[in-house]
Amino acid sequence: MGFWIGVVVAWVWISAMAVRLLNARARHTAKTASVPWPPCDVSVLPDFLEALNRDTDARRLFDELSSINKQRFVLSIEGARTTKTRLRRIAKAVETLRAGCM
Repeated sequence: MGFWIGVVVAWVWISAMAVRLLNARARHTAKTASVPWPPCDVSVLPDFLEALNRDTDARRLFDELSSINKQRFVLSIEGARTTKTRLRRIAKAVETLRAGCM
């Protein structure tokens, strides 16, 4: 009988520690979740901006995107090593925006 009392005591102690850890994590998440993201300006390449200005639907959708999603397009285009690749990525980005796909 003494063995089972020890098992129950250990189980209660472990459960109490788990509850404390979960509560501490919830408090930490609540504190950090309310912190707003700082505003992020996205600098658009002139070639990409020119292509967006030619297609009003793509431009409208690009303007509605969050800064993170805008950066996704811009960084993909900036990462191109050659002019041919950059132009192909610009065309693909405009086509994706025109289709409304993200």
